[in-house]
Amino acid sequence: MPDLRAAVFLADGFEELETVAPLTILRRAGIQVDLLSLSGAATVTGVRGLVFGADKPFSSASPADYAIVVLPGGLPGAHHLRDSEALIRFLQELAPEAVIGAICAAPVVLERAGLIRGCRVTCFPAKEGELVSAQVTGARVERDGRIVTAKGAGVSVDFGFELLRAAGLADVAEKVKASIFA
Repeated sequence: MPDLRAAVFLADGFEELETVAPLTILRRAGIQVDLLSLSGAATVTGVRGLVFGADKPFSSASPADYAIVVLPGGLPGAHHLRDSEALIRFLQELAPEAVIGAICAAPVVLERAGLIRGCRVTCFPAKEGELVSAQVTGARVERDGRIVTAKGAGVSVDFGFELLRAAGLADVAEKVKASIFA
C-alpha cells in the first residue's frame, strides 16, 4: 500500500460520528491520519459535547502533506470550516489527485472553495440549496472524481469506504469492510 496521509479537520461543533467513522476506516486501512484543529486549540468539542484531542493545529499543516482530506459536518462546525479563509486556500492548493471528502453540512465548504462546480454531490437536505454550482443528487454517498460527499451521520462508515476507493484503494476498502462485517 502506498504511504498516504490524511487530514481530518475539527472545528467546534463538528458531528462526532461523521469524524470517528471515516477516521477509524482510514486508520484501519493503514493510513496515517492527523486530526487538525481549525482554531489551533489542543482540544475541540463536538456538537454532542464529546471532546477530541487534536494531533496538531491546522496552521502547522501543509496541503502538500495530504492525499486525503476529510471535512466533517455538524453545525456550527461546518460553518466554522466554511468561514475560514485559510482552510479555503488550503483546499484550493491541494494536489489535483488529492481526495477531498465532505459529509452532511460540510459540502458548503467545497462550494465556497469553488471545488464542486458541475460535480455530482450530496449533502444534508437542509444544505442542498447552498450548493448552487453543483448537481445535488440526494444519494447517500456520492463520488465525482476526487470529490466524495455524503448525506449525514448515518452513512459515515460508507463515506469512509468511498474515501478509500477514491484514493485508489478499493481492495483495501474491501479488506477493512470484511474485517468489521460491514
